[in-house]
Amino acid sequence: MTRVSGFESFLMDAEALASKLQKKFACSTLVAELPGKKGHEVLIQGGVIEDLAKHLVDQYGIPKRYIEVLDKTKK
Repeated sequence: MTRVSGFESFLMDAEALASKLQKKFACSTLVAELPGKKGHEVLIQGGVIEDLAKHLVDQYGIPKRYIEVLDKTKK
């Protein structure tokens, strides 16, 4: 499972982003409210961390310095 949050700062709509990512990565997506916080997160089925980070930079122009990758599967 891959989670994306904080995209509202870049004026991105959660539902639209989830729909586009679902098509891009051919996977299931879900929009959920952030627990205990204001805003939403998009949950993406599968480990698409590296591809997602590249996609956010290339397609949406989000600077790399604003993308934080936390891979909890590696030890």
